[in-house]
Amino acid sequence: MLVIHLGMSGQLLRAKSAREALERHTHVVFTFTQGGQLRFVDPRTFGEMFVATGDDVERQVPDLAHLGLDPIDDVISWSRFGERLRSRHTKLKTLLMDQRFLAGIGNIYADEILWGAGLRYDRSSETLSSQEIRRLARSMSETLQAAIKHRGSSLAD
Repeated sequence: MLVIHLGMSGQLLRAKSAREALERHTHVVFTFTQGGQLRFVDPRTFGEMFVATGDDVERQVPDLAHLGLDPIDDVISWSRFGERLRSRHTKLKTLLMDQRFLAGIGNIYADEILWGAGLRYDRSSETLSSQEIRRLARSMSETLQAAIKHRGSSLAD
């Protein structure tokens, strides 16, 4: 199994042909026998790749064992999400970016999610009303789905 952590600026880009020029900051290229390539591009070099064998991936890549819920793939009700929020007693932005709480949300998306929900970054998680929890859950889903649709954030470098 190939485990990829994109870091702050990493991307996986598909090239239809190996003849296409490499993007600046390309670090790894996978060339497919049927044609085309998958390229790992990372301007800030915070990304990582691991090859894990067998079933014990979390032992081979220990950081995986500590990851929280995947905000896109893991189905969780807004009420369960609210229980988890209220039990933490932490500022909302800090909690959204805590990889042990939710995996994959960084600074940019935490800000966008909170803006969409109409909540302050420094609001304490245990003070949210049910309506605010619903807004936060909805904003998180909408923000991340829009990010996927538009291929994430972009960097000038």
